[in-house]
Amino acid sequence: MRFLTVLFSLLMLNGCSHIVAKQEPICTGVDWWEAGRTEGVAGVPFKDALHETRQRCEGKVDVDAFENGHQAGLIDFCTPAQGLALGRNGLPYDHACPSFLESAFLRNYEAGLKLRSLESQVHVESSSKTL
Repeated sequence: MRFLTVLFSLLMLNGCSHIVAKQEPICTGVDWWEAGRTEGVAGVPFKDALHETRQRCEGKVDVDAFENGHQAGLIDFCTPAQGLALGRNGLPYDHACPSFLESAFLRNYEAGLKLRSLESQVHVESSSKTL
């Protein structure tokens, strides 16, 4: 009986410690420039990235630093090589690139989509010949 009493007391104290502990504020100590850059490198449009980050961080975002980082990330994302890879893999493009980078990116993205289509046709034709 004594064992159960001690066990029950320990469980109660453990449960209370979770109630008393102060919760860490969400997104404390975030490097907003790097957070924005990460979203830009992923090709997420600025408005979408900012909206999701504001929701996740309860509105507490350094928008200027986030936007500057996002623009830096887009420089890495919006390359012709990335456009080709995105298209060839059949991934969607959300029109995140700034206009001065978008035309070369889109040319290669469309070429990647065509290449994907041609590769798919070759695969289908070679599969039907083996049957």
